[in-house]
Amino acid sequence: MLTDAAGGLPRTLLERARAAGELICLDLPLMIEGQIFPEAADPRVREHLVLAAAEGRSMSTSRPSPGAVSRALAALAAAGCTEVVALTISGELSGTVQTLRTAARESPIPVRVLDTRTVAAAQAAGVAAALAAARTGADADRVLEAAQAALEATQLLFWVPSLEQLGRSGRVPRALARVGQMLHVKPIATVEQGRLRYLERPRQEGPAVQRFAELVAQRATRAVLADAAARGVPDDHGRAVCLIQDFWGREVPERLHHRIEEQLGGRVRVVRADLPAALAVHTGLGPTAAASIPGHLAGALADPAPDVAGD
Repeated sequence: MLTDAAGGLPRTLLERARAAGELICLDLPLMIEGQIFPEAADPRVREHLVLAAAEGRSMSTSRPSPGAVSRALAALAAAGCTEVVALTISGELSGTVQTLRTAARESPIPVRVLDTRTVAAAQAAGVAAALAAARTGADADRVLEAAQAALEATQLLFWVPSLEQLGRSGRVPRALARVGQMLHVKPIATVEQGRLRYLERPRQEGPAVQRFAELVAQRATRAVLADAAARGVPDDHGRAVCLIQDFWGREVPERLHHRIEEQLGGRVRVVRADLPAALAVHTGLGPTAAASIPGHLAGALADPAPDVAGD
């Protein structure tokens, strides 16, 4: 399998899949005032981004290079893969899927490319489901079906404490970002049909975080009920996984974690991970993302492994 770093897979899951030769995760190079920082190759990239954000320096991201994609496909072929399933960040947010589709035409083995139409924790849910299906020996069609089922059952929610970096990166109009900053807007958003969409625009951090926690808990409850219905068991026997990601902001994910444990107890397994640095380039410091997946669709996210907390 092949994916990109925008999903932000939990580190333990990613390292195990890499070590087993099951998955290659393509880097999304970061650029700070023209200097490239390959995320996977530079352990200090997060510190670089924090300093750049604090100093107001220009930052951007790049899709994987054609050469990097070709090398990844060649490595999978050399490892004995006869077909590759590739899941990418939304094509509305990045040109990664275009690069993969171009490389697929020259690949030594067939490549099936799926635009997940999402990013972050929701993209990770699709990858985890596909990975679990591939481990059972499923063919490419069944692997893609597993990924699609997880993606359709998962809604990404994320909270951004400031619109400043979104305005700088062009993800929202600069004028709108300035007004939002003046009014202390702390948006709660999602990705629908591949594009960023704001769900609510609460003002002031306290009420915004409280509302975000409510929405995340609601989605977790829905995932539990969906799992129970799919498995034909009582509602209180339903299970789900909630993946929470953050970048340099501990308070909000801790509140989400506590809220879910308090409200749903052992019915929801909370998994923690870092929000991909490539997304922090556009959202600034302190963003938090969360997605809840019904247990029967959680795939590798439901594996018995320790939760992963961000650095």
